[in-house]
Amino acid sequence: MPARAAAPLVHVLLHPRDPLQRLEPFVECTACRGAFREVVLDVPTTEQLEHQLGLAGRAALAHLVASAGSTPQATAEAVRLLSAAPGVGPYTEARLLVDVQAFADRATAQRYVSTVAPSLSPAGREDFARRLLTLAEAWGSGGAALTAAPVDALTGALELSPAHLAGIRQQAAAGRTGLPGGAA
Repeated sequence: MPARAAAPLVHVLLHPRDPLQRLEPFVECTACRGAFREVVLDVPTTEQLEHQLGLAGRAALAHLVASAGSTPQATAEAVRLLSAAPGVGPYTEARLLVDVQAFADRATAQRYVSTVAPSLSPAGREDFARRLLTLAEAWGSGGAALTAAPVDALTGALELSPAHLAGIRQQAAAGRTGLPGGAA
């Protein structure tokens, strides 16, 4: 029998009438050309987070000074901590006095702190609490009693539990002396 040429294969391409998956709305980054879900637009930028963190730091430290009473050492320490804090910029004793008046009310200070809390990692929340505890030391040995209630309230606004705060206090005490519990 003579050889026959192979019959051409029929290619059938099926197009589903309805898409199998619906694509979610997305945004495209103009810098990296990456595609992201629209929910990323709700996440604060680094600049916005730094600004919010600066406001929360000012509110918390000023409230602590207002609650425990201003002393020269506490005022100097608050100015030092805030001058070094992100999102605050140059900070003076005059600015602190204005902030002390603005944030004397605990609920107001807690609102500023709770606004930034969801954007902070657990380590960021712990660092914020350590700054409060550093300022609390400025009142000396009797400062713990003066500053305990405002520190507890402000760290509660950070969504840190009392047990978590106790651990941070213990670490801070150990860090001052190098020994567990801060023993001398």
